[in-house]
Amino acid sequence: MKIDTKPLAIGKNSMEIEGSWSQVDQADEIMIAMYSIDVHDDMVKSLQAERDAMKKSMNFLKDLFGLSTKQVDKIYNHVDSQTLNLYMSYVCGLVKGGKAESFADFEREVEETKHPKEQPVKSDE
Repeated sequence: MKIDTKPLAIGKNSMEIEGSWSQVDQADEIMIAMYSIDVHDDMVKSLQAERDAMKKSMNFLKDLFGLSTKQVDKIYNHVDSQTLNLYMSYVCGLVKGGKAESFADFEREVEETKHPKEQPVKSDE
């Protein structure tokens, strides 16, 4: 499957991956780690969970795309955390069989879900 890599600014617009069972398992592990961040009442545990999720995410991207150390450093230093978190949801969704689309389309759908357009009011005239 083809995955949009433009948001990572690694010099390629997209990369082809297999979607193997191993990749699906890693995607599940990433999503569990991301969802686990908010379950801690203790701030230190929450920060540690966030850091663990970030490290797992970067290792996953490195393995998935065969990234070099230079490319990983570029992601760490140039991609903001909000974009990277959303990108991880995009990638994990595709690996798990989600709808093939560009990251921009995925991002637009997420925004529309957060802020649905007002529906016109129907009158009974």
